[in-house]
Parts: sequence; C-alpha cells; structure tokens
Amino acid sequence: MGREGKQMVRYHIELNTSSDIIEFIDTCSKIPSEVIVNGKDENGSAWSLSAKSFLCVLVMSHHLQNKQKKMAQNADWNTIYVETQEDIYNKISKFVKE
Repeated sequence: MGREGKQMVRYHIELNTSSDIIEFIDTCSKIPSEVIVNGKDENGSAWSLSAKSFLCVLVMSHHLQNKQKKMAQNADWNTIYVETQEDIYNKISKFVKE
C-alpha cells in the first residue's frame, strides 16, 4: 500500500537505449503523482529513486552501459520496475516489459 493507503500499481520496465531513458523520465515527469523506479544492485540490495529525477537518468544510463558490456557481476536489471498510486500504463506502455 502507498503512503495514503492506496494500492500501488507496479510495472516491470525495460529501457534499452539512452533515448528510451530520456523519453521515460520525461514522460514520468509529466505525471502528477509520485512515480518510483525500484531495482536491486549486483549484491541483491534494493534501491529506489524518483522516476522524475536527474539521478534516475544517471542510474539508468549506467545500467545501459553495463548491460551493453554484458558483465556477469552487474545488477540483475530484470528486477527494475515502476511503482505508482495511479494507473499509468497508457503513458508508459512502450517501456513495460510483458
């Protein structure tokens, strides 16, 4: 449940290019409610960031670089998902991993 007792909506996402990252962050910045990106690092520790932040752009860009190197010790990027209190599927469907 979210901060106000509302059920959180969760979508697994996949961002494959730097253009995807920028478009995703730009789309999320136009959503009035809080949008959080959650994932796990290479040690399995959970992290979360606002999908509207510049820090999120940096983390996702780092993920993209590591994904392209295909290093085994990198984070499990299959665990990245977005969480919000409203249904934003129509706005982010391009990035939802089904």
